[in-house]
Amino acid sequence: MDLNRKQLLAGPDSLLTIKDVGASDEQGQDWIVFGLKNEDPLDQARAYSLFKMSYKDASGQFFDSDRTGSSGDEYRFYIPKENYQSPLTLFIQDYPTRIHGDIDLKIK
Repeated sequence: MDLNRKQLLAGPDSLLTIKDVGASDEQGQDWIVFGLKNEDPLDQARAYSLFKMSYKDASGQFFDSDRTGSSGDEYRFYIPKENYQSPLTLFIQDYPTRIHGDIDLKIK
């Protein structure tokens, strides 16, 4: 994601969007608000941990977030104030999607 342009450069599908990027909450952290449109009845009232707590910037340096939050279809990811090289890469940990249809898995 490009913090400067507040734009998601790649994602799993069009249901995940950036709603807002904010600076400096009371704990001196920036935050990113993602929207996730999900109307699947299997996911109603299900809690997600969308992203891993570690992320990296364009230089390849890794950083850690110490908190996230969610409310309805919004998910906040907090990042410490740092001099990041944009874009940032966040790693998806839990994403509500399903395979519909037949699949073949090869198990060794």
